[in-house]
Amino acid sequence: MTKLRDPATIEDALVRIANQVPGSYVTMALVCGECSPSLVRAWGDPDKRERMPADVIVPLELLYEEHGGQGYPISHVLEIDRQSGRAERFGKNFELARVAVDLVRESGEAGSALIAASLPGASADARRAALKEAVELDAVLGRLIPELRDGSEAPP
Repeated sequence: MTKLRDPATIEDALVRIANQVPGSYVTMALVCGECSPSLVRAWGDPDKRERMPADVIVPLELLYEEHGGQGYPISHVLEIDRQSGRAERFGKNFELARVAVDLVRESGEAGSALIAASLPGASADARRAALKEAVELDAVLGRLIPELRDGSEAPP
C-alpha cells in the first residue's frame, strides 16, 4: 500500500522525483553516489530515521529536470520551510514592515488629497476625499503604535 505524503514536504518532493524519473529510486541512487535504492526510498519515508544529505539535492533536482520535471521540488520545500521559520522567528518585524508599507502609502495619499483640498477653488468633493484619506491614515497609525509597543524587545 502506498503511504500518503503530506504535500510540500521533503518526502513528497522525493516521491515526485521518483515518479518522474525512469528507473525511479534505482536511478536516483546512481546519481547520489554510493547509495542504495532502499536508502533513497527511506529518505522519502516519514516513518524512517534516515535523512537525505544536503549534497544530493542538486543532483536529484537536475535528474528530475533532465527527465522533464518542472522546477526544483526539494529546494521549493526548503524555501517554504525557511519562510515559515522566518515568519515564526521574526514575525513581529514582518508585521511592523507591513504596517510601515501601509503607513507610507496612506501618508502619500493623504498628503496628496490634502494639497488638492487646500488649493484655491477646491471643491467640497476634494475636502471629502482629503478627510477620507486622513481617516485611512489614522487607522494605520492606530495599528502602528501597538506594533511598536509589542515589539519593545528585539527578536533574536
